[in-house]
Amino acid sequence: MADKFKFAHQAMRLGATFRPQGTGNDAMTAEEVGCALRAVADVIGSDGDAEEKYSALKKRFPVFMQIASHPVTGMRGDLGAICASLNDVYRWPREKIADFLQGHEEFNLLR
Repeated sequence: MADKFKFAHQAMRLGATFRPQGTGNDAMTAEEVGCALRAVADVIGSDGDAEEKYSALKKRFPVFMQIASHPVTGMRGDLGAICASLNDVYRWPREKIADFLQGHEEFNLLR
């Protein structure tokens, strides 16, 4: 299934339909809930602990390693950490996080 997705935001949108949204490190591995990054990890078929899933999704979608400005705080950081913050701290819905991520992926196409 992972090969069907060229962009991380597409995988995040699909994965968000698999389970209710959760927060924190447990949301990367719990069966009953999932965070924004877990949504992507589920779609690409990543197994293991939170660190292994995060490593796999960064390998499949390098956009998560790009430096960007946080849409709430303005601080700069990698998109993976920003997505985690938007999910865990600011409680953005995963679909809204996917919209934010889509903007970065589309911008990269123009470069």
